[in-house]
Amino acid sequence: MFDRITHDPNVLAGRATLRSLRISVAHVVNLVANGMTPAQIVAEHPDLEEEDVRQALAYAAAIAEERPADRRKSARGQSRPAHFRSRFRRHSRSRRRGSPERGDLPAGG
Repeated sequence: MFDRITHDPNVLAGRATLRSLRISVAHVVNLVANGMTPAQIVAEHPDLEEEDVRQALAYAAAIAEERPADRRKSARGQSRPAHFRSRFRRHSRSRRRGSPERGDLPAGG
């Protein structure tokens, strides 16, 4: 169904791109959202075809229709490493608690 959408870790850090070109699906969707027609996008990006624009929009719609649980299942193995997630969680928790050194909590108590 999405034969023009590619995910190559060596191209745009594995983001969804069109035919392994350095043009992301998100960029094309943003151009449409800002009022450009598929013909205008193809004129601005000669490597693209109008079918690329159609598939980018269809892909974005399919992603928007997914339930959050479906996204987690499809992202397994592609999410951030566990050590990054745990480090981020520790940092965000410590910021919520506050610190006397930063002036978030009163000193001494």
